[in-house]
Amino acid sequence: MTTLPKDVLHWIAGYHGTVTSVALRERGISAFQQRRLVQDGTLIRMINGSYRFAGAPSNHHDRYVSACSHASELVICGPSAGLLWNLRRMPRDGLVHVIAPPHSNPTTAPWLKPYRTALLDPRHVVHRLDGIRLTAPPRTAVDLSRHLNGTDLRSIIDQLVHRGTCTPETMRDVALSLDTPGRPWARRFLDVLDKRPAGPPTESHGE
Repeated sequence: MTTLPKDVLHWIAGYHGTVTSVALRERGISAFQQRRLVQDGTLIRMINGSYRFAGAPSNHHDRYVSACSHASELVICGPSAGLLWNLRRMPRDGLVHVIAPPHSNPTTAPWLKPYRTALLDPRHVVHRLDGIRLTAPPRTAVDLSRHLNGTDLRSIIDQLVHRGTCTPETMRDVALSLDTPGRPWARRFLDVLDKRPAGPPTESHGE
């Protein structure tokens, strides 16, 4: 039975229980040994080239890391990014929402929901040390207009402004960069933003 060396286990601990084929090769695990680890249940395949260590608890974070390890350089977005930013009123559909390059075919994993677009400014992407790559708060807020009603979307805007995470102007700039005929949700975000009442943002939903 193939066992995992300490440096591989250390890698796994820093990446939410996941490891890539590339990381295994760099640490001396051959393709044959990798197959044995999968066969004996030590590693569980997530998507092509990414595995979860069976001894680690499964949660959404292992899916996030696995998605971001894909060669298409996927970026966590929408409700999934909102959960990572601890935003309120987030839909919990069990999916990992990602932005993918145009014409890409990331994976057939049923838990992955790709949105293909070339409109993603590198300044709107945050790279975390645990291998997760996600949209910055202003881009996350605008993308959430695909998923939330007007009341919940305004609540998210207020939450971000109250935290000091971003300003209405920053979110407006992102929405304007995405406001094209094929993206009515960006225009919807601008409409919600324009209808916010004057005064300080509310601290909690429904105030």
